[in-house]
Amino acid sequence: MINVDSRTFEIGVMRMIGSQRNGIIMMLLTQAFLYAIPAWVFGLGFAQSAAMGIKASVSSLLGIEDISPILTWDGILLGCFLGLLTPVAASIVPIRAALGKNLQDSLDTRQSKTQAVKVSISRADSSSAISWDTVAIGFCLSLFGASIYYGLPLALLTMNLGLLLNIFFVILVAMLLGMVLLCLNLQRFVETGLIKIFFFWENRALRSVLSKNLVAHRDRNQKTSIMYALSLGFIIFVSIAASLQIETIQYAKQQSHGAYMEVRSYSSYSLEDGSVVSLRSVAKQLESIAKNDPHIEKWTWISETLHRTIPKVTGTFATHTGYLFSRSGVDVYAISPGFFDTTIQGFLKVESSNYPDEDVARSLYEDVGYGGALVSSLWKDKLGLELEQEFLLGINVKTQSTKNGMEATSIDAYEESYFCHLRALGFLDAAPAFKYSPFPLIEHQTVLVSFPTFANLTGGYLKSAEDVPLGRFLVKIPADLDKTARDKLQSRLSSAAGGHGWVYNYGHDVEPLEIPTTIITYIFSLTTFIAMFICFFSLMSSMFTNVYEQTKEIGVLRALGVKTNQMHRVYVYEAFVLVMASSCLGILIGMAIGYAMTMQQSLFTQLPIPFIFPWVIMVTVFVGSILFAVVASWAPVHHVMSMQIVQIFRYV
Repeated sequence: MINVDSRTFEIGVMRMIGSQRNGIIMMLLTQAFLYAIPAWVFGLGFAQSAAMGIKASVSSLLGIEDISPILTWDGILLGCFLGLLTPVAASIVPIRAALGKNLQDSLDTRQSKTQAVKVSISRADSSSAISWDTVAIGFCLSLFGASIYYGLPLALLTMNLGLLLNIFFVILVAMLLGMVLLCLNLQRFVETGLIKIFFFWENRALRSVLSKNLVAHRDRNQKTSIMYALSLGFIIFVSIAASLQIETIQYAKQQSHGAYMEVRSYSSYSLEDGSVVSLRSVAKQLESIAKNDPHIEKWTWISETLHRTIPKVTGTFATHTGYLFSRSGVDVYAISPGFFDTTIQGFLKVESSNYPDEDVARSLYEDVGYGGALVSSLWKDKLGLELEQEFLLGINVKTQSTKNGMEATSIDAYEESYFCHLRALGFLDAAPAFKYSPFPLIEHQTVLVSFPTFANLTGGYLKSAEDVPLGRFLVKIPADLDKTARDKLQSRLSSAAGGHGWVYNYGHDVEPLEIPTTIITYIFSLTTFIAMFICFFSLMSSMFTNVYEQTKEIGVLRALGVKTNQMHRVYVYEAFVLVMASSCLGILIGMAIGYAMTMQQSLFTQLPIPFIFPWVIMVTVFVGSILFAVVASWAPVHHVMSMQIVQIFRYV
């Protein structure tokens, strides 16, 4: 409300000649609605046009045609509500400030309207008065807490996902607002730092004037700071959250397969003898390709799981002596000695082992490694295991009973278990290509052994390690290998595997994500610019009022010899520092919440998800700060500087 802040003298005259406060309030609100209603109509029309343009762009990029370009009624009603509520909300504080001044201060044109120092006098009996502002804030916070206390359990019990997401959104906005208000205490320190960083080359006196201006205008600039920090903090957080989901998908794919390219067996049983179809028969062809291809650095093997190797085995489980506790859903695999040298780095997390992390797979093949296994760190507590301590691997085998001398049907089949002794050579929190987790909610876990130990676990079904069926062939290729080379290598491996397996190519999984990632980057950059543009009007209001309330000081400085371009620079610098400091605080707040969310996601998924700094948005903020600072401050300063010094002193 530039009009209200700069018309205190006019409002004072109206009060002096007998205008009632209610009449002045209605006049100012009517004026606000005269600005807001045309903007509201224009905004709805612009939103409809933008929706049609975005629909055409998204349809051409993603090939999705069933997107409606028409605004929804919910969106229209929300736009109407905000469009008509905003003028009222924006008028409250300026009107209270204008009518809160006593008549003498409003009509005094000899003194400056800017007050760098304020003195508040509290009466001795003020403690008995009721602070309605405090009551209103307390009531709102109590209502907020009660709504969360009631709504969150209700959403969880009724599985109302919409209500749950709305509650999380409200909590997020409240958290952002709280952190913004808390960080306003750092605003002055950030502004001082920016002055020293960006304007170290400037005249010392000019920097002093700039610093004092920021102090004198702190109360008014605080509204602009909150707008910039809150909007950018929210955008930064949402941007990081969106990027995090895409990164989680990519890292989950990498962890699941363990390599950027692998050959997997079809893992189907033949109808003749019940044996599993594996890659054993094509192992030499695959290894020959790996040796001769310049793009393949290393390769490694993974066996089929134990319960698919032995006929009639229905599952495996882990337990300890006494059978007081057991873990069902255990998959047993054999791996090559250099397995973790071939897989994608960063996914192996060793909780404890007597060997270096990179040698835990090789420890299975040492003299003391026969009969050893790499197990989940969860088993340390659940099975009471320590390093080098034995545990029991139970294998369930389906057998058939007899009744009255006759063979039973499949309904009468039952299971028997036999046990093998294994030793824990290492406890893993996570590993590439396998399921490991320290959390008890993850029921399915993995046990890794050597190929000789795997053959021994079959109870004589496999004669040696050479008979172990091979389920996966992983090759190590550069992460940035071009698409043509990847496709050629995939074709060669597929031909060698024949009907025994298929080839996984990580590049085919990430290619569909490239377009959405690019779209998200552009959308959030555009959203950042739009948010800064909307906040620009608050900045322009603040700068307009700051300049016109300091006409006396400007006149004095001009009389002392300060040049016009120097005065221009002071206010342009002030606007830039204000926007940049507020934006930096908003970015830091959004990054702090985004970083916490990234760490939480990494902890729950056990994936090494990196924190992605929004560089594109940071550049957008820097460029927008310069642009909006110049535009917001140039017009009022230029208008005042075009006057004669005497006219500046007489300006009301």
